[in-house]
Amino acid sequence: MMPQKKKRENPNAFKLWIDDKVVEAYASGIRAVEETFDAHAFLQARKRLAPLELKARVVLLADALRDHLPKKYPHALKILIEGVKELEGFALWPAAEFIRRYGLEHFDLSFQAMEKLTERFTAEFAVRPYLIQDPKRALRSLHKAARSKNVHHRRWASEGSRPRLPWGEKLEFLIQDPKPALEILELLKFDPELYVRKSVSNHLNDIAKDHPELTLRTLKRWSKEVPKGYEREF
Repeated sequence: MMPQKKKRENPNAFKLWIDDKVVEAYASGIRAVEETFDAHAFLQARKRLAPLELKARVVLLADALRDHLPKKYPHALKILIEGVKELEGFALWPAAEFIRRYGLEHFDLSFQAMEKLTERFTAEFAVRPYLIQDPKRALRSLHKAARSKNVHHRRWASEGSRPRLPWGEKLEFLIQDPKPALEILELLKFDPELYVRKSVSNHLNDIAKDHPELTLRTLKRWSKEVPKGYEREF
């Protein structure tokens, strides 16, 4: 029997957004902030990356952070946010996942950290359990984000509260009644940034799957409220 050829790795595979270099960046960044951090032990996570797809790699690193950062979440979070300050993009997803999985008992601290991370990646996935656990409090915080001068905060307010966000938990309470999140969209419907307006559009598409008539009424009303001189780019 002829030996099977080893399947060649796709160099553009999504999972490679989280690779050995990302693990090493976490280890060196956190070690520079906290000298007691066992970087050698943390780096063992590299040995388990190869067979995993993207989301599983994110979870692996989030769990490794839990295992090697201080046990008290506020202390661990402070070290983590400082340790990843030089990272951007998908490399920050494990940090956001750490907050998603382990920060629910520290709402305010976690929301502040998510605001920082979403400026360089996105906290749209991390915020989902907070919306599920304490909808009113989380929605108040996202209302505030929707009024931010920072475009990433505003986009996060819309994207994070989508009822059917791909790769995120469904928000059943907003699937049943989307009106609380529609209040956020009302603040963003004519946002000056297309980046935000596209998120509003995606959010409305989610709502339309369960409430088509409400979505149609909303769009008709918005069409009558378009500010003079406003250029629609959709």
